[in-house]
Amino acid sequence: MENYFRIWANRENFRGYIFNWLYILRNTIFGIRPQTIRPIIESSYSSNLAALHQLLELTKRSKTKVLLYIPPIRSDVPIPYAQQEYSRFIKDIEMFRANYKNVNFRDYSSIIPGKYWGYKEATNFVDKKEFDFMHFQFEGHRILADSLLSFFSSRR
Repeated sequence: MENYFRIWANRENFRGYIFNWLYILRNTIFGIRPQTIRPIIESSYSSNLAALHQLLELTKRSKTKVLLYIPPIRSDVPIPYAQQEYSRFIKDIEMFRANYKNVNFRDYSSIIPGKYWGYKEATNFVDKKEFDFMHFQFEGHRILADSLLSFFSSRR
């Protein structure tokens, strides 16, 4: 096929471009943005908690110490999760600390100030940029690293 069609060698790039364009079109049509509330999918949530439980069972048997933590999330704007569900998630993860002596828990969800979060390219055809809830700037990484280092240093 490459001998007859020059674009054949780039078919994966075209496929990726088409799927990305469809993703952006979907977001535009349905008004999906980073701040759009995403409800918990109960079956996936339960499966993930069950997998975490199994993993912690292994660490308990092998006497491996574990730090479970809630990762930072941008807190200067409303988060893309229903507040009640997000609070439930934090409590569910925190409960593992009570059930496993080898587990420590930290909630770092609001440790990074809003000024250290950024924006990203829009995922719709309307906006130019969007809030980024997953990535923060260098100073945010320093804050998280210092907090983790402090935690591990206190455990020696």
